[in-house]
Amino acid sequence: MTTKPKRWRIVLVMALCIIVGMIAYRAYQDEKAREAKRIDMIGAVDPETLVASKKPVTKIQVGVTYIAYSKAEWGNYAWKYIKLVSDTKILSVNDEAHHPKSYYYQRDSDGEAYLKALVVNECMYEIKDGNYYSTSGIATQLFFKVKEHVGKGSRGDYSYKQREWGGAGALEFKNGRYRTNTFRLDGYPGDLYKAKVQLPNSLDEYVSQYKMASPPPVISGEDGS
Repeated sequence: MTTKPKRWRIVLVMALCIIVGMIAYRAYQDEKAREAKRIDMIGAVDPETLVASKKPVTKIQVGVTYIAYSKAEWGNYAWKYIKLVSDTKILSVNDEAHHPKSYYYQRDSDGEAYLKALVVNECMYEIKDGNYYSTSGIATQLFFKVKEHVGKGSRGDYSYKQREWGGAGALEFKNGRYRTNTFRLDGYPGDLYKAKVQLPNSLDEYVSQYKMASPPPVISGEDGS
């Protein structure tokens, strides 16, 4: 002989089923979000993994490659490589080619993806009050498709090649350490660290690492030599 289950038992079972379903759905959504983040981060590089030492630089040496980033820049995966090639020449590379994929798609109001870019400056520099100021030099930009994993041998194209004044900004000595800053020392500084990678000795040598589709158009009639 069976008895009809009481109403409160039915309600309890239904409530438990709803709770379990909600938990399962939330777990599913969380996993989807984690997976999307993992996919989005493919190709992105954490600049902290590229430093040879986590101690900020207190002395600049010729021939040594440095990397700079601030906490704010780090959050956007933007950083800069710098090398004093000689007592008068400096080479710098702004890396805009290793952001998370979402970075390139979110920045264009028309929905078009921004291209990955490397901004290269080869400048003369002078030292004043312990600060290194870049002066005249040449600059270029290399562009790559978003789907391209940018590294040596990657295929891209130039935007231009032109002469610049102070294009690489300055290396400012502040509070016992060096940091990047604007030429007027009024920007958003990033501490300088020794880098694991090494820059070559010229802009042309750096560009030669990539497969450019065409030679750079020259701005203002300068040949960049």
